[in-house]
Amino acid sequence: MRTTKDFLRFASIAALLLAGSCAAPTNDGTGFTTDPMANHPIMVEPNYHTIKLPFSPADAGLMPEDAAHFSVFVEEYLSSGNGAISITAPAGGNANAAIGYFGERLASLGVPRDRILVGTKPGDGDGRVEIGYVGYKSHVDGC
Repeated sequence: MRTTKDFLRFASIAALLLAGSCAAPTNDGTGFTTDPMANHPIMVEPNYHTIKLPFSPADAGLMPEDAAHFSVFVEEYLSSGNGAISITAPAGGNANAAIGYFGERLASLGVPRDRILVGTKPGDGDGRVEIGYVGYKSHVDGC
């Protein structure tokens, strides 16, 4: 029959083994540390999120499937984006119409107008408008 004392001994040994399994040498090499912040620092990295969508003023903007992708993308920006969201349209006759269309759609979905950046790029042949934002992703390396 096991006693409470035996259980406490086992628990103490298990805790010691678990704590030591992620220990790392200290910077000066004199010993080990079990400080989780020193052993496993939180790494934060920027991630650029982008979506490219076709735009045609003759077709009144976006096709329904593209509109759904756009709405999901904007929801992700609102929940995890940081800073501004950009609209980059191919230079040419439809650039102003595309920028106006996407700017109004972003504003109607809840993006503050002062966070919408606009610009043009040289036409690359596909005529798609690029919407993008920077988000940050954090991770911790394992033991």
